[in-house]
Amino acid sequence: MNQFMMMKPLLCGIILVVLTSSFATELESSHAKEIHHFDHNHSSWTSILKKYISSQEHGTQMAYGKLVNSSSEFELYLKELESVTQSSFHVFNREEQLAFLINAYNAFTVKLILDHYPVKSIKEIGSLFSSPWKKHFFTLLGAKRNLDNIEQGLIRQDVKAVQELEPSLRSRLKKFNDPRIHFAVNCASKSCPALRREAYIAKRLNEQLEDATYGFLNNSSSNRFIVDSSELHLSTIFKWYGADFKNGESSVQSFVAARMGRTPDEKKVIREANISYLDYDWSLNGE
Repeated sequence: MNQFMMMKPLLCGIILVVLTSSFATELESSHAKEIHHFDHNHSSWTSILKKYISSQEHGTQMAYGKLVNSSSEFELYLKELESVTQSSFHVFNREEQLAFLINAYNAFTVKLILDHYPVKSIKEIGSLFSSPWKKHFFTLLGAKRNLDNIEQGLIRQDVKAVQELEPSLRSRLKKFNDPRIHFAVNCASKSCPALRREAYIAKRLNEQLEDATYGFLNNSSSNRFIVDSSELHLSTIFKWYGADFKNGESSVQSFVAARMGRTPDEKKVIREANISYLDYDWSLNGE
């Protein structure tokens, strides 16, 4: 065997390594360019929210009727969200991912209402056999999705909901594990936490989530602590997702007390109070 034949496997290996490295570098550069062009400030969404949401005594109200007649800016924002690939999403840091998903959930919920406007409640869009949260009506991260895919699968990462996601997505999910998301996602109903008049953004995410949580808990139409009788009346959200709020806390009451109690004594009473749940108003949060 001559020297060239002996070196041939080595040369082929070197060429393969170089080509692989070159392809990986090119792919990484492509992803970096795509990520660089995505606006993590979600400026378009903030512009829309400021324009069509008004503050009310007990929350906010969306002017769906006005938005449905001038939705070009909104459609462009939805396209921005839909343009993000799974590869790019996986490179986002934790806060960028969570802000992206919260904004996407809220924006596509608004789209669902606009697609069926006028409606008196989001529940009118569903049926006995299909809830509005199970309707596949938009594309995100390269696949047709429904709202539950975002909230239950990608954000809450409920075991059953995660299994509905494709392996390439669920295998690389970052962990969020933050119950405050329940006060950031909006279900287009009066009893939902208010739809914020600004987008959630990575660099302010913790502050925004805490503000949304505090605001919801101290909204007397949604949650009430009656000092004289030590009665704690909470939104049904705390019943539906009780386990989420116990994560890192000894009880739902402990989570609530930290943000609703005004004094150490009041916080102690709240931590020991019995909970009753308020009726949930599914009427549309706007007109």
